[in-house]
Amino acid sequence: MSGIITVSRRPFQEAAMVRNNGLFLVSLIVLFLGAAPATHANAGHGASPGTEAINSWLKTRAVPMPLAVLDEKVEVAPVSLALDAPPLDVADLWAAAGDKAVLAPGTEVKFRPTTELDFSPLPQAGSEAAHLAYAVTYLDNPAWQKGRLQVTGRAPFRLFLDGQKVCDRLAAATADTDQVSGDVTLDQGWRRLVLVTVTTAEDSLPNWSLNVNWETADSTLAPSQQPVVTTDPRHPFDFPDYWRQESVSSTDITRDGKFLATRISGWQGDQGDRTARLEVWDLKDRRRIWNFQGGSIQSFRWDPDGERLLIQMAADKGSDLYFWHRTTGLLERVDTGLEQAAAFTWAPDGQVIYYTRTTPREDDGKPYKTMWSLEDRWHGWRDNSEIWYYVPSTGTHRQLTAMTFGPDGYTMAPDGSFLVLKRSVSLAERPFMGTEIWTLDTRTGQARKVVLFRSYSVGDLALSPDGKQVAFAAPMDEVTGNLNTNPEHNDNQTDLWTLDLKSGRLRNHTRTFEPAIATGSYVTNRGGIVFWDESGKIGFSGLWNKTVKLYFYDPRQDRMEEHDLGTPGGSQFAASEGSGTTLVYHGDVLESPGDVWTLDWKRNRHQRLFSLSPDFRRLISGAPRIEDFDYVNSDGVTIPGFLFYPRNYDPQLSYPMVVDYYAGVFGFAGGFYWGSTVLANRGYFVYVPTPRGAAGWGQEFADTHPNDWGTLTSRDMNEGVRAIVSRVPGVDGARVAPVSGSYGGFMAMYLLSMDKDHPDYYPYATGISDYGISNLASYWGKGWWGYLYSDMATAGKYPWNDAPFYVDHSPLFQADNVTVPLLLVHGDADNNVPVSESDQMYTALKILGREVAFVRFPGEDHGIVGKRTSYLTSKRMHWEWFDKYLKDRPGAWEARMEGEFGK
Repeated sequence: MSGIITVSRRPFQEAAMVRNNGLFLVSLIVLFLGAAPATHANAGHGASPGTEAINSWLKTRAVPMPLAVLDEKVEVAPVSLALDAPPLDVADLWAAAGDKAVLAPGTEVKFRPTTELDFSPLPQAGSEAAHLAYAVTYLDNPAWQKGRLQVTGRAPFRLFLDGQKVCDRLAAATADTDQVSGDVTLDQGWRRLVLVTVTTAEDSLPNWSLNVNWETADSTLAPSQQPVVTTDPRHPFDFPDYWRQESVSSTDITRDGKFLATRISGWQGDQGDRTARLEVWDLKDRRRIWNFQGGSIQSFRWDPDGERLLIQMAADKGSDLYFWHRTTGLLERVDTGLEQAAAFTWAPDGQVIYYTRTTPREDDGKPYKTMWSLEDRWHGWRDNSEIWYYVPSTGTHRQLTAMTFGPDGYTMAPDGSFLVLKRSVSLAERPFMGTEIWTLDTRTGQARKVVLFRSYSVGDLALSPDGKQVAFAAPMDEVTGNLNTNPEHNDNQTDLWTLDLKSGRLRNHTRTFEPAIATGSYVTNRGGIVFWDESGKIGFSGLWNKTVKLYFYDPRQDRMEEHDLGTPGGSQFAASEGSGTTLVYHGDVLESPGDVWTLDWKRNRHQRLFSLSPDFRRLISGAPRIEDFDYVNSDGVTIPGFLFYPRNYDPQLSYPMVVDYYAGVFGFAGGFYWGSTVLANRGYFVYVPTPRGAAGWGQEFADTHPNDWGTLTSRDMNEGVRAIVSRVPGVDGARVAPVSGSYGGFMAMYLLSMDKDHPDYYPYATGISDYGISNLASYWGKGWWGYLYSDMATAGKYPWNDAPFYVDHSPLFQADNVTVPLLLVHGDADNNVPVSESDQMYTALKILGREVAFVRFPGEDHGIVGKRTSYLTSKRMHWEWFDKYLKDRPGAWEARMEGEFGK
């Protein structure tokens, strides 16, 4: 059942005037019950002139709410009690036609379509129970607006908009025309109205009918921008739906590939509270055999036989360890109060468990701090991490190592006789941090450094079945010092290396292999994997041209084999490294948050194991139109990208476009881009390019990143924008804006500060820089990772040996070229890109008299992800800013800024 709200466009003070504008007919296809056509709303059913009735609902029948009052002295207000604690939670009630619910013991009700809110029959005379009913409907609102919701009728009620109370009546009125109203802000998108109504026999109502009406406060909105009412809860993905996403946060699979343990992360409510559950699956029968949702699960690992699952859970003091016994299903706590423990690994005999323990350095009580090294700016740098072991049979814990630089990771020999560990160490020359690889005899404690690899970008170690070699992902070449004799590389375009543990010989096996190994892109190939299978082949996930695949390299025959996944992208991989041939992964797709998949690489067969995000699947109607947009630039290089089309796209209309990108070391492959999806659903084209410099499109493509800092990336992005404007009907080239964070925030400022005579310049209408770099020199010297990242991104260049490079590529020094509005967003506790980067640009633009806004989030670090509510607020600000400057709809932004400026 669906309908239309045709809304008065007059201000409130004119609402009593008789409307003389015609009704605007909108048809909405509803995706259930035969898709009943939309009908006109009307000004009847209690609506006063200038308002419109909401006339399509899903309604339950009224049921008595039992309440036993055992003592006469107890005073009870049954109506208030029922409205204050309704049986169905209105915070996230998304009813569909035919849905059933239990409102009281033994009284199941069904939500049924209706055009009138008549809840008859009334309670019978003499009945002491309050009778309660629900009504639900949805508003498909094309534009942010303010207005008023009005409820007319005698019966008590409470009306909610998106779970928040709008207005209520706690006692029966005396006339059918009695009206209660509440002023509301109607956000763009699918808005949800829930009406709870209650009455008793004592109310003596002649009828139990209510009418709900809407009146807009915005006289500038066109008829096409008025809300449409529908009873279908399925809707395009929007900001509130962020909380409906689930993802795989970690996985482990038994060596024989028969059983999977996986942690599924989600959200509880809309306040950023995380949830996690641990599921165990029988992969042969493809069924879940255990689902654990209690406690705060930190990590888990299968024992060598796949009989016990070690689970680490947070406790009041440190963490506790548990064994889940697969054959019996029992959960046994085996140890308590383990402080700062992580990275658990079973010995092959199942009798010993290794782990790392970090000991925070005690405060020396001095009123000052003498810096030990460049890394001493990092939190926790002075803490010590060691490898320990635990014997479950005796409860013994003992320290195995004593070192200054703790381990970044380690792996266990097949016979348990030694560990191989890696650790990061400071270097006096470039690249200023390297990776040492050591062997450690678990029986004698003898340790031997095998090699120093001169890069800090060394991935997890994987030991060969014979224990003689270790494989890992790392850049194509090491950096050999200040006078580097190797080419400068994007460190994220990684190759497959092996190290012979006896001789210390290093070998790069994939110099001519174009995919990036175990390297992520945005939203896919997270938790990339390198492992050996039992036959001696090295398996790894590889990213190539928007797609993630599983590869196997045979070092004995120098031969590569390739296996497609069941989805374009994949993340959080786990592989059976014994006799099994199974890979489990989170399958990433453009249209949704994805599911859990398996790949049997022996049979080359992939299957969906189970689905994630059930609320997403129930309520989201589908993805916007998304197309590949790859083009050949003026240098003859193919620049990959995606183009998201606005919802209800009409090529005869004109739309703004947002350029959503990163432009740094990572690109965009097959995965769910929720922010781009929201903008498309709110009426924007969204261009998601991967300009040169990103890993995953070959070494030459990636290696343009060092010493570019905007030169080639701006060309690739701006030529892509021009190509879209010229080829895609409806894109308004005068209403285009870039938005991104970190290096992408730098690029937003760079694009807006380019000289207008530059051949690569594009006239953007506005832009947003999230936690971006404005001054290469200050970022290099102050950012936590500034000097390390700059050793690759500004290779061999320093403020003293190439000052013109730092000036020419820093937006701060071109700030006078910025002539369009710029929004700066930054967390004031950002250690990666200090907030001073936005401070400097803000200062420059204010002194220049340019239009700039600067929003700081207290206590937030890089990415503004400490509190997810803050993160989502920053993303909403993007839309509000763009609505103001790209759609000439300033209401949402100005409402947010109202009262912000006291001086």
